[in-house]
Amino acid sequence: MLKRPAFVLVVFLLIITNFSFNPGVIQAERKKHFYPPEQVVEFDSAVTWITEHTAPNTVIMTSEAPWVFMRSGRKTLTFPLFEPISYIIDSILKHRVEYILVSAIHYETYTLMESLTAGHPEAFIPVFNNNKTFIYKIDPEALAILKDDLNKNLL
Repeated sequence: MLKRPAFVLVVFLLIITNFSFNPGVIQAERKKHFYPPEQVVEFDSAVTWITEHTAPNTVIMTSEAPWVFMRSGRKTLTFPLFEPISYIIDSILKHRVEYILVSAIHYETYTLMESLTAGHPEAFIPVFNNNKTFIYKIDPEALAILKDDLNKNLL
């Protein structure tokens, strides 16, 4: 018997609180861009390149895996975050990643991967560049050598 009045009261409070907010604030929040528009355009052009230049069974690694998967249909993995470089290299080799997409959209991954790829062009072969968005083809043999070198230096 008490359930119905309590339910009506909860619905009434929800309706009142919903109308008490300033809708201008909500509209202003929706207009904000989470990513700078120019970086989104760069990233989009890279995903288009992947769609047009890779086979449907290609494996891609990127910081924005859901975007790439939904737009290209390629198997897509995310970079292991906050892991040592050797773990990222292990993951690339283990999952037979063929391309990595590096973009300034995800700044932390961008700075890490930019230094890795720039220092080892034999393992990361540039195939696409649009300002701060890059696609590298992976040479698994060169990457395996790099992994061995890193492991030797860590011991």
